[in-house]
Amino acid sequence: MGVVMERGVFEAVPLGLLLPGSPAALVARLRVAGAALDSARPVGDAPTWYWQPEYAAFPGPDTALVPLVLSTSVTVDNRPGDSDWTELELDVCWTRQGRLEVSAHVGVAC
Repeated sequence: MGVVMERGVFEAVPLGLLLPGSPAALVARLRVAGAALDSARPVGDAPTWYWQPEYAAFPGPDTALVPLVLSTSVTVDNRPGDSDWTELELDVCWTRQGRLEVSAHVGVAC
């Protein structure tokens, strides 16, 4: 059986479970940042976050895929009838060295 990816609004993300041992102030700042990101979404871009509780603990350096802990994407520009779009993706994942890494990616389709 594979890893189950859960999804929902940011308020439903179990940050305490995903980031065990993290200081309460850090978790509070993440909650503020997540709410700010969701409030900046354009109309029609539903705030959906994805997380994998199985990766709350480092799965080890031999994991075949990059262990994704938390992720979301925000459509910045997507006009109806236009095939062009811009999207921001935010990921929290484990590095092969066992550190959590936050990365942001910009996707552009023309």
